[in-house]
Amino acid sequence: GLGEGAPGRAIMLANSGAADCYQAVCALLGEDRLDVSALATICGKWGQGSAAARGSRLGAVMLIERLLRLAALSASSALGRDPVQVAPGADTTPCRFEAPVIAKLCRHHSAATLAEMQAQFTVDAAKAEGLYADFAHFLLRQIVKIHEKTLP
Repeated sequence: GLGEGAPGRAIMLANSGAADCYQAVCALLGEDRLDVSALATICGKWGQGSAAARGSRLGAVMLIERLLRLAALSASSALGRDPVQVAPGADTTPCRFEAPVIAKLCRHHSAATLAEMQAQFTVDAAKAEGLYADFAHFLLRQIVKIHEKTLP
């Protein structure tokens, strides 16, 4: 599941609300037309700037990284190449609601591009958190960018 075999991570994702927001974001990303208003509402909940909401922000980063990593793995295995490296014991099975988005990402990007997107997202998220930036706005921009890159 989303906790990738780590019970503490699964509990944090559930308790912070990050898992629910992620499922809603995946549904939006699967659509041809992105409902930016609905996405902004979700990102507002997911990326609250308070210290108490740090778990939700961390969950958002972990889950978007997961989506891009699983898409890169799927793209590399579809080509019969060596899969992208993952931590030993990590669960690389997508959840049912992730599969359509992963398939869409794979139709538009190579494994290398998806891995680069994930790496850049990780760097940008760390900068945004470190600068105490408006994290909800950061998430909105990043998710819109991911969606725009999957348009035909």
